[in-house]
Amino acid sequence: MHDVIVVGAGIAGGSMACAMAAQGWDTVLLDRHSFPRVKVCGEFLSPESRHSLAALGLSAVLEELQPAPPAIARIRLSAGSGRPLELPLPEPAHSVSRYALDCALQREAKRRGAQVRTGVTVRSIERGALGWRVGVRSREHGEAVLEARAVIGAWGRVAAAGLAEPPAADAGAGGWGGAGTANAAGMLRRASRWSARTLRGGSYVGVRVELAGVTAEPVVELYWFRGGYIGLVPMGNGTVNAAALVTPDAFRSSGSAAAGVVAAAALAVPALAERLRQAQPVDGSAAVTPVALTRVPRPWGVVPHIGDAAAVIPPLCGDGMAMGLHAASLCAPMADRYLRGTLTLGGWRAAYTETLQDDFAGPLRWGLLLQAGLSSRGLSPLLLRLGRFAPSVAYRFVEATRLRTNGAELPV
Repeated sequence: MHDVIVVGAGIAGGSMACAMAAQGWDTVLLDRHSFPRVKVCGEFLSPESRHSLAALGLSAVLEELQPAPPAIARIRLSAGSGRPLELPLPEPAHSVSRYALDCALQREAKRRGAQVRTGVTVRSIERGALGWRVGVRSREHGEAVLEARAVIGAWGRVAAAGLAEPPAADAGAGGWGGAGTANAAGMLRRASRWSARTLRGGSYVGVRVELAGVTAEPVVELYWFRGGYIGLVPMGNGTVNAAALVTPDAFRSSGSAAAGVVAAAALAVPALAERLRQAQPVDGSAAVTPVALTRVPRPWGVVPHIGDAAAVIPPLCGDGMAMGLHAASLCAPMADRYLRGTLTLGGWRAAYTETLQDDFAGPLRWGLLLQAGLSSRGLSPLLLRLGRFAPSVAYRFVEATRLRTNGAELPV
């Protein structure tokens, strides 16, 4: 029996595996995909992300990336033909290749003693007398069952059927351990009430493509157009990363392709058309994925969730990687205490649920509201004009979407 199985080898899962292996636990990192692979990501690494990497003892992984992640000093917002709003960032951010960072975290997990198995699909997770039984399938070994004392869900935005929802039996006190169950149930009820009051998240399509021939600036650029928005981030190798979030209708009308979405956005926003005048898509860099934005964090189902399995913030907030890393930095010390026998399963679930909801509720709520306002053809010019005349107000909106990362570093 293993100590920990982490399902999903992206940033959240990779960092979690690193943290658990560093504590000496027998750790297995599983992913249904083979790596390296291209992902839909804005590739914007906020200061909050760096703080969480430090808390997980992984600052060196970022520092060793080659080429070095370019620094980003400003943000530029544009909508239609109006004048853009440009703001300096309070702290420097960076552009980081998800392709490179995912691979670097997997290498670090192996270096720390974790097993990394890709091309493995998790089909079921069931709780047993001594821990969890994880049903898997791979081309190489077929069907198998792995056992572990703890399992962490880092499978991204979409879980396989049955992985995200807890069995009905676990809703009772016997399943999770007395008072911890009551606390967790109460927090989930409060989250449901909050969800009914806040803005509804919608279903979108995320696209990403690298573009050559675009002059790089130390700026993250966001452009709004009918049906969505697109962001440009310099990649430091003569290209920029173009990532867009659009409605399904806008995606279909653009030919259901990443390059078509970029072209449609350039037609709608003159400032973007000027930036992309000499742009050429890089072969093999395009990716497309469905995106459902989170209204309420989902900290726990059958097992604890981290990364996009726990919450998906609107990409315009630029804090998706920070949220994934922050969830791992919260979950890892609790998992360590559980494995050492100083924290019950019910206590882990209650503490993690409460902390994650407290930390994520504000950024998710304000992120959805900010996206709704900036995506409105009527409101977006007014909001950008307000930002130009009252930059302090714009900063307050931005700060409302940021995580507060002040956790202590894990021992490594």
